[in-house]
Amino acid sequence: MSVHQVNCKNLASIKDLDKRRIAVEWSSRSKRVYSFKILCHDRSGLLMDISTAIANANANVLDMSLHVDEKGMVNSSFKVQMADEKQLNLMLESVKSIKDIISINYA
Repeated sequence: MSVHQVNCKNLASIKDLDKRRIAVEWSSRSKRVYSFKILCHDRSGLLMDISTAIANANANVLDMSLHVDEKGMVNSSFKVQMADEKQLNLMLESVKSIKDIISINYA
């Protein structure tokens, strides 16, 4: 398979061009990777709430780790892929509004 620009002069020599033509496009925006840490109180459903906020921001989780200490505090780190820093900030605001979140540090 070969991809040609619409104005490529080689298209004129291709037999059955109309039957073989497929429209293609590339995203003009590449996604970026961001890391952040969350400190919060442990509770049932916490990970689901955080994951939902991330998913609602159209972000993809690339890496995640959670540790609950003996006092019930959760130290977590996330690496996500998303369009831009504006989208990241909206997602972080959404996560901050979740019950039991104490702090978020964007690295």
